[in-house]
Amino acid sequence: MLSTQNVTQKLIISNSDYIHVVQFDEIIFCQSDGCYTHINLHNGQKHTLAKSLSKICTQLSSNQFIRISQTYLINKAFVNKIDRKKKNLYLLDRIIIPFTISLKNLMELISDSIHPKINLTDADNG
Repeated sequence: MLSTQNVTQKLIISNSDYIHVVQFDEIIFCQSDGCYTHINLHNGQKHTLAKSLSKICTQLSSNQFIRISQTYLINKAFVNKIDRKKKNLYLLDRIIIPFTISLKNLMELISDSIHPKINLTDADNG
């Protein structure tokens, strides 16, 4: 019997020439562009699908990916920094993506991937 925990989840991306098999772990973020979605991978590749971001959201793991705006779906494993004032996320320290959801909601959505939870602002005040 196969354990579902050991099975790598994959997204099938088909275009006129090739069928790409992409592991969820390779996807940094997805960006909506009308009826198209751009899938940005860790290795720098970018694939465009003729599907809406909403449809892509249903295919990707809700535990790993979060919708941070109407335009962006991110892999929370790649979040390095959050700019509270400018409402930007930094992915891999080089990709800046704006978010429109509340900071509280954002922190709740990514908090299960941050261990241990340490609030440095409390320590800095002492």
